[in-house]
Amino acid sequence: MKGRHWLEMDEHEIGRPHHRVQNPVYTTDGVSGTSLEVIAQDLYDYAEIVTGATAGTKAGVMTFFSIPQGQMYTPLGGTPIQKTSLHTNLFGQGAVLPNPQRFMCKGLSCIRRPDVHANDILALDYSSVCTFFIGDSSKPYFVGLLAKIPAASGFYTAWAQPAWFTPVYAELSNIYHLLADANDPGVIISQGQNFGVTIDPTQNVGGAFTTAAQNYSTGAGPYAGTGVKVWFNLVGTLARAVQ
Repeated sequence: MKGRHWLEMDEHEIGRPHHRVQNPVYTTDGVSGTSLEVIAQDLYDYAEIVTGATAGTKAGVMTFFSIPQGQMYTPLGGTPIQKTSLHTNLFGQGAVLPNPQRFMCKGLSCIRRPDVHANDILALDYSSVCTFFIGDSSKPYFVGLLAKIPAASGFYTAWAQPAWFTPVYAELSNIYHLLADANDPGVIISQGQNFGVTIDPTQNVGGAFTTAAQNYSTGAGPYAGTGVKVWFNLVGTLARAVQ
């Protein structure tokens, strides 16, 4: 790696002993001289909408990669929790990579926990605008319907009763690829650059949806709501300091 550039190999170099790529790949930052290793590792973060016992919660903008591991996060409609490795692998101050890390993003993936009310997942996916940006929100690398981004699972379902599942839709792929063509390595998040993802259900005509309540007698449809739990993944390769 030299400056902001990523390692590349030509086709004729693949498999040759003196050029064979290993995992991790070791390289050097051409600016700072720091030794780096490049590994296949996604960046992921978590957001949640907690539904009420007898009344649902009005959805709002879900923001990802702004609160790192170890800090407090308050789900919409819920109480504060401390983020752990279950929620995110982002460290530091949030919204930027800790020095000297860089990340080459090749695609996007959004995991929705499947014990979600069918009405809620349909409202989330088909009335929410998803934006992935680097630098600031005026420079997005993806803007579109959340439903366009797959769930990184072969089949997606919504919870109906403890004993059975209701299929919602099948996934054709587990990644939404950002690559412009076969030779495109992806988009890079450099050290110190702000980045983030938002899922915004408020752009829908009539405003954001309200989640189904937990109580069976007041939940929309024949079963209870469980809220909305989402993990968003930036799929790619991470350059980090050699351990």
